Amino acid sequence: MHRTESDVARASALYFLQPVDQGLSAHQEVNDKVRSECENVIAGTRSDLAYSRFVTIVENRDAFAVVEYKKRGVIHDDEFNAALIDITPQGTNIDTIVKNIIARNRGADATLFKKSSLAIMKQASAYAISHGTRYVAVFNWDVLLLIKFCCFNPAVADDGVGSYCEISYIPNGSMLQQPQIMRKALLGFLFEAYRFHTAEVPAHLL
Repeated sequence: MHRTESDVARASALYFLQPVDQGLSAHQEVNDKVRSECENVIAGTRSDLAYSRFVTIVENRDAFAVVEYKKRGVIHDDEFNAALIDITPQGTNIDTIVKNIIARNRGADATLFKKSSLAIMKQASAYAISHGTRYVAVFNWDVLLLIKFCCFNPAVADDGVGSYCEISYIPNGSMLQQPQIMRKALLGFLFEAYRFHTAEVPAHLL
């Protein structure tokens, strides 16, 4: 079970996404103004699932969030842990930290992501730019990644997604027995994305 990306997509439709979609659409601020499109192709990238306001048309880049499926075994917690930046000390400036990391690694192409995590982040970045959104989720049944490209400005997508992002790494104990953690996390993520998108888009286009 769940050996391929297609297996994950089909199985998650009922157990994972349907309750989330219902909760999002029923929220009083959303009021059923959301659509989700499978196999959405924009600017040469194909996302598994793109969420958008169905009353919005902004040059085909109106998605407020993207969900991408992966087969089991390709998301490794050690790779994402290795890319963590500690900003807990008071007075720490993350921009300074990132600049120092880039300098130490000799170039703007420097990254703390390695192997499969690097491939996942490159793909997520491409989805963010092509769809004009900061919010990309990656799900492979074992793990839910909630990626927020906090430095990305959809209005100037040609500048890329920035040098750092926020990632929530949520492992799945048992989707059938304890689905509420992942569902709530994705629901909150999508709602935040919806509110951000609504605030960014000019009122006459909403």
